[in-house]
Amino acid sequence: MLRAWCPALLLAAACSEPSVVVRFEGSPETTRAVLVDRDGFAITFEKVLFVVANVRLAGERTVLLQRSARVFDAKMIDAFEVARREGVPRGRYDRLGFDVVPTAVASRGNVDEEDVHRMTSKHLSIYVEGVAIGRFVHAFRWGFDRPLRFEDCAVDVVVERGVSVAPIVVHGERLFGEDGFRPFADADRNGDHYTKEDELMGLRTALEERLPTMFAPCRDQRSARSTSSNVSLARSAWTK
Repeated sequence: MLRAWCPALLLAAACSEPSVVVRFEGSPETTRAVLVDRDGFAITFEKVLFVVANVRLAGERTVLLQRSARVFDAKMIDAFEVARREGVPRGRYDRLGFDVVPTAVASRGNVDEEDVHRMTSKHLSIYVEGVAIGRFVHAFRWGFDRPLRFEDCAVDVVVERGVSVAPIVVHGERLFGEDGFRPFADADRNGDHYTKEDELMGLRTALEERLPTMFAPCRDQRSARSTSSNVSLARSAWTK
C-alpha cells in the first residue's frame, strides 16, 4: 500500500492539505538499450509517445486530477509526473483512470515542442519509433489515432496528509506481441527493405488490438465499442 507522507521539516499547515501525484514509467523492456525477441531481433525504442488527458482517481468518490492533454515519452529511464492535485479529499482510492487521446491541442509533459507538434499536427494518440536489428537494420516509426479510455487501473492509495503517489507502468514492448518483430520484417514482400502502407495492411488490426495492452493491467473501456480509427504509418523502413 502507498501511504501519504509528510516531511518533518514542513509546517503542519502545509501538511494539512493532502495531494496526489500520478507517475508513469516505462517498463525495463521499453527503456533499456536492447530487447531481443524470440527470433533474435534486437529491438531498441527511441520514442514511445502518448497523449494523456482526464486523469482521475476513484474510490469512495472520484476526483479529477488533470483535465488538459499533455504529451509524454515512456522511453525516459526515470519515472515522470503525469498529474498532480492539491487538496484531494482524504480517504482510500483503489482505481485510477485516464484517457489516451488524439488531439490538436496539447502541452509538453516530459518531451520537447517538436514531439508535441508530431502528435498534435497528425492528431495522434500514440507514436512509437525505434529500430530492430536482424539481418538488416529495420527502422519503425508508427503513429496511431485510436482513443483509449482506462477506468480500472488498480492502485492502493490512502490520502491522509502530505503526498500520495499512484504509479503506472507503460509496456511499449507489448505492441509486438508474442511474435516479436518477425511479421513486420516479413511484410516487405517486394524485398526493397521498406514496409509500405499497403504491405502493412494485414498487420493493422493486430497493432490496434495491442495498443491497450501497453497500459496493462488497465482495461480499455472502448474495446467493446471498436472504432474504425486508422493506424497512421509514418514510416517503416530498413537498410543494410
